[in-house]
Amino acid sequence: PVPLLRGSARPDAPAARPVPRPLRTGPWPGRRSTARRRPAARLDPVERNSATVQGRATARVVAGKWRLMQDVVVRETKRNGGRPVLVLWDVDNTLIENGGMSKATYAKAFRKLTGVDPTVPAETEGRTDPLIMGEMLRRNGIEDPDRYTPRLFEALSEAMNENFEELRARGYALPGSVEALKAVGSIPGVIQSVLTGNIKPNAYAKLAAFGLESYVDFDAGGFGSDAEVRAELVGYARRRAADKYEVDLPASAVILIGDTPRDVEAGLGGGAWVVGVATGKTSMEDLARAGAHEVLPSLETTDNVLGAFRSVMTKMR
Repeated sequence: PVPLLRGSARPDAPAARPVPRPLRTGPWPGRRSTARRRPAARLDPVERNSATVQGRATARVVAGKWRLMQDVVVRETKRNGGRPVLVLWDVDNTLIENGGMSKATYAKAFRKLTGVDPTVPAETEGRTDPLIMGEMLRRNGIEDPDRYTPRLFEALSEAMNENFEELRARGYALPGSVEALKAVGSIPGVIQSVLTGNIKPNAYAKLAAFGLESYVDFDAGGFGSDAEVRAELVGYARRRAADKYEVDLPASAVILIGDTPRDVEAGLGGGAWVVGVATGKTSMEDLARAGAHEVLPSLETTDNVLGAFRSVMTKMR
């Protein structure tokens, strides 16, 4: 079964307080004590040069490199007035590969609602669950699909719960996703959550299947259970984060990361900055043409991910 959201009695119940790390106290400028700096970020030139032939030293150099870039991002946050930044990750094909289980879940939810199997599969990329299911019902010749709306979220949640173990077996966290979440989430001043077309319990299940759920704050996200239009989810996430952390969060302090033109469109429509990542079916060129402010080939190089964030934060000023 799907792991419950913390403090929830059932998978589709709201999270009580799934905060991945303690709420920061004091001002947001991202002050870091020099006594707490990691030694890996202070490797001397001799150690760096010898690292290529020393496995453990090589690992320290790699870690030190992205931590140095992380410090650069922290400085950009300070130059930006020290205000917090809300980072919103898309889920499917950005952080995880679901192994076809999204479409399997829609098909199972369709069966729960109508009592028959669909003959036309769901079309998914970059849309919200209500839109996907509504279109699926219509394309399969179901009359008056709106009558299923009251049971839609329940059917989707039940279907995901039943498919959870198969999702774990067939899917996986995309290369670099864990490291990217760790690096971005540990930057002072960053609030990290998701913006996804999945309903909230299913978004949680997809990340929990691969151990990624603890890196984001589900109380500060935007989900397909909030609205059908994806661009509206930016506002939901922004208001939730602002209320929870008691900070001012204009749309210009939001960064969305996604893999489809619809992700880019949603971010721009919500007034956010957008980092496109070509981990799905869309090329870097097409993501750039869609309007993404920065584009990455993947999340595999943490230094490049942080570099994209630095570039966006520089533009925020």
